[in-house]
Parts: sequence; C-alpha cells; structure tokens
Amino acid sequence: MKEQLLTEVESLMAALEAAPPSPEIEKAIYQCDRLHVAVRSSHNEGTRFAAFTLNKIVRDLGDAAPAPVVENMARVRAGLDAMGVELQK
Repeated sequence: MKEQLLTEVESLMAALEAAPPSPEIEKAIYQCDRLHVAVRSSHNEGTRFAAFTLNKIVRDLGDAAPAPVVENMARVRAGLDAMGVELQK
C-alpha cells in the first residue's frame, strides 16, 4: 500500500513538473516532495501535513489546474485514504 502511494506521489510530481510554471505550481512541487519523504519515512504527522497542504494548493488552483495534476491528486487522495490518513482534520 505504501509503495503504491509513493508511485502515485511520483506521478503527481511528474504532472506538476510538466505543468506551466507558476508560484503555486512551485509550492505544490515542494509539498509533493515533502509528502514523498514523509510517506517513505513513515512520518504520520508529516504525511498528513504535506498531504493537506498539497491538496489545498491543487484545489485552490481551480480551473487553472492541468487535468493530469487533478487526476493524479485524486489518486494520491485515494491512496492516503486507503492508508487511513485523514485530510479533513
């Protein structure tokens, strides 16, 4: 389950890096990297914080978010949910 989530985070990172550059995309890339490190090291609070922040950045992009970013973020959220990571707290 953890390996699958790491793969989804890597896919999201690739989608973000392929998106047109903007300050928001740069912030999302940074948080995506933090999420990858937190998941890899099994740091629960770090995972939750990075995931919450990344999710908010992508959500706030709204219609400006490229479709691959939105699709990959949905898969990351599903993976986090499967691991029991609560983003709504």
